[in-house]
Amino acid sequence: MASKETNIGELDRRIIIESFTTTRAANGGVIESWSTFATVWAKKEFFNTPTMDNEKFEANRNTATSKVQYTIRYLSGVTKKMRVNDSSEYFDITAINKPGRKRWMLLEAESKE
Repeated sequence: MASKETNIGELDRRIIIESFTTTRAANGGVIESWSTFATVWAKKEFFNTPTMDNEKFEANRNTATSKVQYTIRYLSGVTKKMRVNDSSEYFDITAINKPGRKRWMLLEAESKE
């Protein structure tokens, strides 16, 4: 949990926060893609060990989920519609907490494998 004890030196991982965009192609089709919203330093903490213990049954198949929390410096404009790209591993943002006075942000996120 980020708090007054969080040290800026603990933000040792470079992540990319991406936003989903749609644009029109010249032929009139829709192009859907993820684009970089911001590249920031973060601290990564696991909520639980990313093992098959966290399996869920979705769409007729088992999926394992990894739940993580990223602590970053406060960044305006981040929403739950965005995702985190952590060394080409993608995590959907599920919750955003802003403890303190716009100093830190906690991004709760999960990846489905």
